[in-house]
This record gives sequence, C-alpha cells and structure tokens, in this order.
Amino acid sequence: MPYNKKRRPAGEPSAVAAITSRRAGDAHLDNTSVVGHFARLAHEIADAIPGATVGPLAGKEPANAGSGFYDFVSVDDPRFDEIACAADDNPRVSGIGWRPSAGQGVIDYDAYKPGIPEKFAAFAAAVDLPDTLTIVTGQGGRHLVFSLPDYAHESGLSVPEGSGIDAVRTHWQGYLVGPGSVHPDTGDLYRFEEPRRPIAELPPDAVAALTASRRRTSGRVGRPANDEVALWLYRHGSGRPSAAMRTAVRDLGTMREHAHDTMRDAIWRCLRLADEGHPGAQVAIGKVTAKFLDEMTRRERVGLPGVRTPEEAMYEIRDALAGAVAHILADREGVA
Repeated sequence: MPYNKKRRPAGEPSAVAAITSRRAGDAHLDNTSVVGHFARLAHEIADAIPGATVGPLAGKEPANAGSGFYDFVSVDDPRFDEIACAADDNPRVSGIGWRPSAGQGVIDYDAYKPGIPEKFAAFAAAVDLPDTLTIVTGQGGRHLVFSLPDYAHESGLSVPEGSGIDAVRTHWQGYLVGPGSVHPDTGDLYRFEEPRRPIAELPPDAVAALTASRRRTSGRVGRPANDEVALWLYRHGSGRPSAAMRTAVRDLGTMREHAHDTMRDAIWRCLRLADEGHPGAQVAIGKVTAKFLDEMTRRERVGLPGVRTPEEAMYEIRDALAGAVAHILADREGVA
C-alpha cells in the first residue's frame, strides 16, 4: 500500500490535539453516553456505506501494528468493541479509515487543485456518472462512493488518463480516510457532503473506462504473465515468514463459507506485506493454496456448490496472484 510521506510544517495545528479536544467536547455534551467517539464515527460510516469495514488511523496510516487495512472490521464483528475502546484510549489515533466492500468502488479527485474540477466534469459527462454519496476530504477533495454491477465485483479499477481522477479504491485496492477524521496537514475534518445522497451504481460506460489494467507494457494493456509473477515472488517472497505474514494467514476459517473471497483476500494481504518488506510470502501463499484446494475437495465430496476442479482452482489462484502483482507494480498513489 502506498504511503503518505508529507510532514506538517512547524506551528500547524496538531491532528491528535484536535481530535482529543473534540472527544472531550463530546463527553461534555453527553456524559451519559456509553458509545465512544470512534464507535460513533464507525456506525455513521456503516449506516451510510453498508458492508464497509473500519479501523483506527494515526494520520493516514493504520494505527495498529499487523496487516494494516486487512485488520479493519465491521461494526458487527465481535472484535469491534475492543478495537473502538482501544482507539479512544490511544492518543495517536486521529481518525478512522474505511475499506469498501467487494461490491463498492470509490473515485477520489482533488477538487481543490487548479484545472482538476474541469477535467473531472468532462470525464463524468462522458461516462454519464450519476450523483452519489460523497465524502469531502480535509483538504477539499472528494471521495465518490459507488456500488459496482455484479460483473465488476472482482475488478480492479484504474485511473483513465486525463480524467482528473487522483485515485480509485475497491475492496481489493486499499482503504480511505473516513468522515470525522482530522487531515494531518490541514487540521480540517473529513465529512459527508450534504445533502447526503444514496449510493448510486457505477454505469456501464464508467465501468468500462475504469476497469482497464493499470499496467501497460509494449503498447497493450494486460496483467503480468505467470513468469513475471513468479519472478516477483522470487525477489520479494522468499525467506521465513515474518510475524505479520504468519498472522495474515493464521485465520482462514472463513474458507468454508466464502472460499473464493477468502483466498483472494489472503493473497492480496500476503503480497502487500511482501511489498512492504515482510519475508515469507511464498510459504504463506502455499498455505493459502493448500487450504483452498482442500475446501474445493470437501465441497465436491459433500455436494456443495462453488466447486472448482484442481486445474480451475489453480487458475483462479494464479489470476489472483497476477492481479495483486499488477496493482502493486502500478499503484504508487498515496491514500487520500
């Protein structure tokens, strides 16, 4: 995942101080409430964006050590209350991050930059982009939240040239800073744009414009070949798995209910960690592969749907690996 490397100039307001004072104000206004500040932000996001998972941020980075945004949880997760309480007690936490569900995509454009609104308006008109739920960033940018048609649920979105778009996010492509967070550079809050619109579906022309692969080689668009993926894994995935890599594949229990999503999610998690310098991705991917193949065998034995032959299962795994490597190679944009 890309990183934001900006630093606040001396004398600018502290994001941590701002959110701490806001928490104190919340407590003063309602000292009978048992819902903490982080939980309140999380539930507001969950109400507006069904299926989103959330986690505490320090600036724009996940505040907790581990697997980053892969550790984000839903408000219904048994771990949520503990995470929310810890976030309220952590002075480093300055906001909340959220990760789209598998059926959502987010367009981010920097509306405050000269010329960008005009470029984005032209793109939006060309692809018939509808009004939708929008989040205003602490710097004046916009995050436009869309639902994806069924056929695009597992697609990675890309930034069309000249569109004015700064970045795109799906369930497979990272996270965003959520409403109620303090921008680390301006000290201003992220917020929902009013009036708060329902989430619109991304129209076909927009899907077509946004689903081209971001990796361009020799004038054509496509994912890396198998040998390129193998070379990337050889360079970045060797060694004994780190603690974070072991944690990333420790809990594959949801393989029984959601085998395909669990497999893809685990592969993305492992390769992102490898890209960040954690060793052991080859071993971790081997564990994920074995678990996925075992689940396909179990489903076939008991007559459940969603079965893949060993050849089909391996093709799906290779496709997940190729997609992850393609995005890592192409996506060097900072989280918005």
